[in-house]
Amino acid sequence: MIKRFLSLLVLCPLPLIACQWQPDDLIGSYRSLGHSYFDTFALEREGIFHSWLHQRPAITAKWQLDKNCILVIRSEHLTHPIKLTLIALTANKAVFSDGQTKQHYQRLSAQQETDK
Repeated sequence: MIKRFLSLLVLCPLPLIACQWQPDDLIGSYRSLGHSYFDTFALEREGIFHSWLHQRPAITAKWQLDKNCILVIRSEHLTHPIKLTLIALTANKAVFSDGQTKQHYQRLSAQQETDK
């Protein structure tokens, strides 16, 4: 009986759990802690994305965090959007997955909210 239940569970897609983070939680600059898609990048308000090597911009694009915690980066210079799933986020670190490997980034800065 348990075996049948588990096989049905695998066959029936479960709804994805809503992302626990908001786009504003990601605002800031990050540096790779190993082999990652980007060496250094910044996520800015208004959906602006910058990545750079040796303090020079390499890509400027638009970003968004969807309801399933997928960071989507789009640019006219990219053939396809870059999609990375956010799987962990703290004040000091972000962990993304490209579907095959985990990519660890150290947060270099977080944009502080201004007085409202």
